[in-house]
Amino acid sequence: MLERLSALEDERQKQLAARRADSAAVANPLESVHAFLVAFGERQMDVERRLGSARGRGSQALGPATVKVKAELDTIAAEVAEMEKLLADACYYLAAYDVQASQSTIIKLKDELSSTTGELLPKKKFSFRNKAKADEDPEKNQSSLPTKKFSLSNKAKADEDLEKKRASPPSQKHKSFSQSTENSEKILSDSGSVETIKDLCDCVIVKDTSSFSIKEVALSNLSSCKVFLRGSLRALYIHRIKDCQICVGPVTGSVLLEEIRGCVVVLASHQIRIHSASSSDFYLRLRSRPIIEHASKVRFAPYAFHYKGLENDLAEGNLSDETEMWEKVDDFRWLRAVSSPNWSIIPPHERLSNLVPPEVIIDESSPL
Repeated sequence: MLERLSALEDERQKQLAARRADSAAVANPLESVHAFLVAFGERQMDVERRLGSARGRGSQALGPATVKVKAELDTIAAEVAEMEKLLADACYYLAAYDVQASQSTIIKLKDELSSTTGELLPKKKFSFRNKAKADEDPEKNQSSLPTKKFSLSNKAKADEDLEKKRASPPSQKHKSFSQSTENSEKILSDSGSVETIKDLCDCVIVKDTSSFSIKEVALSNLSSCKVFLRGSLRALYIHRIKDCQICVGPVTGSVLLEEIRGCVVVLASHQIRIHSASSSDFYLRLRSRPIIEHASKVRFAPYAFHYKGLENDLAEGNLSDETEMWEKVDDFRWLRAVSSPNWSIIPPHERLSNLVPPEVIIDESSPL
């Protein structure tokens, strides 16, 4: 009897594995973005933790301990290499700024690894040593020294080189994440790979995305603005906005938000990442769990934007169904078993509903 039950269980497990394989074979690559970002973020946090641990142990490392530090640094270098491979394998379905942001993270980790290696395992400086035994008679020994003053001249030259290095511009290493993303934004804007709305204050923008030749949009450096984008997009990048209301139609790819202060953001997307946000409300419809990092006092509620033709756009973007993923937030900087204090759900009586763009398109703007 037990053997029969065991055989039935084995058969059930085989059928389950086959169904999972079939599902993975036909899965939309866009749905793999979340898995990549979670895996990439976990590896990044592990590398940063290992580097901090190595610096803590390495400051007092002598003898055999130095060998352990070197082995740890080699392990970290291998993990960074695995992150590069992970990114290379995912490049074909990631949006351009996802690739750029991940590359910037890898560069930052490599710089930190190089700096840590230099601090803990400095290269020995080459120098000439006089192996001859010192003469017992100091006067005789001093008289035997060469009369040429090459050592003094070399020292003067070394001092001069040191002054030149100090006067040179500081190194560009150890950029913060926000600095690297500023560079990413500049690359995107200069390459013309995205439609850009930036450097505006106290204005209302209403646009139909059907007028965009490129379906990737960047909103940057906005203050006290209202932006309504009707229609679907392929990707959306929002950076450094304050006291703004942003309402966007369905995004078929992913969304990245950084440096968000006192804003209301309404959007539907397959995947969203939020970095460095505070005192802001997000009204979302998602196919995967939203990701936050370095966030505080952020709140979440269901999607609340409405315009004529929205239902068709949601259907085309495979976002018609309310999955309730908006309330399943992953806080990458909160790894404890209890809930993160950095985010909450907006109480129903405080939620906005049916946000509608103005009937008249207002596109005049005041530059910052």
